[in-house]
Amino acid sequence: MIILGSGPAGYTAAIYAAPANLKPVLITGLAQDGQLMTTTEVDNWPGDVEGLQGPGLMERMQKHAERFDTEIVLDHIHTAGLKSKPFRLIGDNGEYTCDALIIATGATAKYLGLDPEEKFKDQGVSACATCDGFFYRDQDVAVIGGGNTVVEEALYLSNIAKKVTVVHRRDKFRGEKILQDKLFAKQQTGKVVVVFARSLALACKRGAPTGRCAPNTTPRVPRRCSASPNYSRRNVAFSRSVKKRSKLSRPPRSASSS
Repeated sequence: MIILGSGPAGYTAAIYAAPANLKPVLITGLAQDGQLMTTTEVDNWPGDVEGLQGPGLMERMQKHAERFDTEIVLDHIHTAGLKSKPFRLIGDNGEYTCDALIIATGATAKYLGLDPEEKFKDQGVSACATCDGFFYRDQDVAVIGGGNTVVEEALYLSNIAKKVTVVHRRDKFRGEKILQDKLFAKQQTGKVVVVFARSLALACKRGAPTGRCAPNTTPRVPRRCSASPNYSRRNVAFSRSVKKRSKLSRPPRSASSS
């Protein structure tokens, strides 16, 4: 058995498969240990009444899987042949075969799709506040969206940035109420500004990204965001990084698992 993905779902699959003598091989993918590695606070994990940090939780999950002799392989699978058994997987570092496959590839950052966005990735446009927040210290930043992840990112950045502007195209957040309450409490301190019913247009000035809030669901005059030169946002989309392939022209040359 091979498990693709090293987030909570992948490690859980390994923890259940190993005691059944299925000898799981877990292939980590590009983002080892998943999105919880960029989560600062986890308050809904049963049994941890004081809360815990995402990276610490993932370290415990990995050790739990390894205690049951799960083999962990650092590789990224980009092509899968699933028409017949054994299944054949092609990764960056090798090829693998298995009779059972669990795909737990999780989610990745979903960007806004604005024209200059690709040009400024990691140069003012970020998808991970905990990864890049240090670079925005004492600056004005913006976070775009309205879900749990966006609210969490804004709360994290409010402890680092000079001011955080949260821009959401709808008239209310869809994130959990407890997170919204924390964000609105920050708003009362002046560290956070919330802008509803606006979308964002990304412009450039002196080689750096700037943001302009345009009207979205209500007829308002476009307003300029104060998040210049940097803005940060984050959302997620299901990962579809594995391509299906019906035939492979060469036999596997590395690890084999069944």
